[in-house]
Amino acid sequence: MASFGFISAPLKSTNEVDLVKPLTTYIESYNTSEDIRSNVTEAVQELNKLRSKACCQPLDKHQSALDVITRYYDQLVAIENKLVISATQNPVIFKWKDAFDKGSLFSSRASLSLADGSFERAAVLFNVGSLMSQIAASQQFHTDDEIKTSAKLFQQAAGVFARLRDTVLGMVQQDPTPDLMPDTLAALSALMVAQAQEAIYIKGYKDKMKATSMVKISAQIAEFYAEAQKLMQKDVVRGVWDKEWSAIVNGKTLAYAALAQFHQAEVNGENREIGEQLSRLAESLKLFETAQKYLPKDLTGIWDLYPAISKAHVAAKKDNDFIQRKKTVFREISHSNFPNSSVLASLNLPAALDDVTSTETLPESIKLKSAKLKQNGGSEEIMRLFSELPTLYQRNEDILTETSRILNEEKESDDTMRKQLGTRWTRMSSEQLTGPLVTEIGKYRGILHTASNADKMVRDKFETHREGIELLSKNEAVLRSSIPGQTAHATGETDTVRQLKDLMGQWNEVTTDRELLEKELKNTNCDIANDFLKAMAENQLINEEHISKEKIGQLFGDLKRRVQSSLD
Repeated sequence: MASFGFISAPLKSTNEVDLVKPLTTYIESYNTSEDIRSNVTEAVQELNKLRSKACCQPLDKHQSALDVITRYYDQLVAIENKLVISATQNPVIFKWKDAFDKGSLFSSRASLSLADGSFERAAVLFNVGSLMSQIAASQQFHTDDEIKTSAKLFQQAAGVFARLRDTVLGMVQQDPTPDLMPDTLAALSALMVAQAQEAIYIKGYKDKMKATSMVKISAQIAEFYAEAQKLMQKDVVRGVWDKEWSAIVNGKTLAYAALAQFHQAEVNGENREIGEQLSRLAESLKLFETAQKYLPKDLTGIWDLYPAISKAHVAAKKDNDFIQRKKTVFREISHSNFPNSSVLASLNLPAALDDVTSTETLPESIKLKSAKLKQNGGSEEIMRLFSELPTLYQRNEDILTETSRILNEEKESDDTMRKQLGTRWTRMSSEQLTGPLVTEIGKYRGILHTASNADKMVRDKFETHREGIELLSKNEAVLRSSIPGQTAHATGETDTVRQLKDLMGQWNEVTTDRELLEKELKNTNCDIANDFLKAMAENQLINEEHISKEKIGQLFGDLKRRVQSSLD
């Protein structure tokens, strides 16, 4: 069986809970009929059994198991506004463990316990997406139906995680476990999108789809995996994933970029664009060789394609060497410049040298940041906003406290009247009337708690960078005098600066030489026809390989040595 190394999300785990007693008691407070009580008890017992089966028992990687958990989720949504489960009304404590945390010798798995029906829905919805991904990844990929099932379920899992990403903070009123953080869910959604597209590629390759279509599909897969890789590398979620996950995502980004080059080379071959075909095949091989550092060797579904690329490259090279003689896209010199250029750009060179050696001008980046900060009020405005936060927080807290007090007074009044009048007091009980309001108060207290934690994080970051922010709020003269080197070394000619200038000069010379070499290589014509005719006239035989190598050595030997010298 071909293996493609599909990744599936793990399931969250939970404990058994008793839904029967609190929900039955609540419903029976509205109805006194024996028939209704009997039906309610039976229905709640069935719901409790359904939860046990969907959340507490092992789930097979099969559609029947998915049907069970989705049916339980549907029931939770159906009773959402009818049977409120909260800390004050029908309290049922749901404990869910983090899906990715495996625990350790000295600590148990991270978990969160809340008496909140919305938290239960969020956890169950996560498991719906996880089980979809597990069923999709477990397909054999032998038949069209299996491939289509995998693609469909990966797409659905992506949608589930995306939906949860957008709503989870409103559903869980405390800081969620890492698996339910929006950044984690965003990465999972992006990963499932990439894998759904990969399943489509498998279907296209199996059906021998046109090369032009395969180019688009494989290039899009590489793009999707690159996006997933970027989201998985965020600092807040980097520690969540298994190392194997990151390696597979990195490897597949490279592997499908290689396949995109391979299929484009097929298009070039059909159009007899031999030079570009050979260049793309060479690039495809390089990308595959890099992918080998990340992908496990048992991913036969991907590695089985490597010999076809290698074989195509050998055939194209032979065809080009002895028949076509087309120029290949020259990459070595020009691409060797790119990493250096990227490093220089990241260090802001050579602009940084000009900034250091100039005593009159302020670096443009500092100007822009300072102007933006001043436009919004500077550090004083930030401090003013921070000083208002405690007052605003206390005001919101007072509103919630006062609302809670009024509701408690109303409840006490209702209880007093009910005791005094007995059966003559027929109005609905205070708990039933104000229950939703009490629930909302609990939710808003949770939101305030989360906001307070977020404010503290922002304040800590501000304090860390406070000196720099205050400096950027000052005028240009103060900023200029604060830059290291502009006051102590007015000329900027320190040993370090001089050495860096020398290195930049050498780099400019190397870049210029490489550009000239590239032009010479492009402008060198290799017409070997006359050599073949001469050999034919003299010996009646043509040793193509010997003549070709000799001619190429004459034309490109010196250039090759200069290129190698430059690269070394």
